Amino acid sequence: LPTLRPWLDAGAQAVIDRQLALLAGPSEVADASELPGVLAAPPWLAKVQKKAAGTLVLEPLALASVEQWGEGKRESAQRLNSWQTGRHDTARKSVDVLLDELGFDKGRHSLVPFAKAAAAAVAAGDAGALITSWR
Repeated sequence: LPTLRPWLDAGAQAVIDRQLALLAGPSEVADASELPGVLAAPPWLAKVQKKAAGTLVLEPLALASVEQWGEGKRESAQRLNSWQTGRHDTARKSVDVLLDELGFDKGRHSLVPFAKAAAAAVAAGDAGALITSWR
């Protein structure tokens, strides 16, 4: 700043002098021990340790199952509609359709070995092997 003063006019030097006087004046600063705790150590500036979320452990309630069906409503809900009946009949007649309904897409080369194993399981009547192939 002293090397710049010769280049500044009187008004600019007056502004600089006022700012220097303000900065050099008495400053009101409190020691951390004089401040309230929330200002001395603000909680929003503190480092927060993330806690792992614990699993919620609740015992199941021992409640008996209660069902209330109107007259004939349960039988109606269990009855298949015509679309479902048609899909089941088609799947019963063709193993390929059954496997397609179960998700064995023969168009995907990565599923072909699983589809072959599933077809063999259906032919043998082995539900466990079919489930293993599907999984």
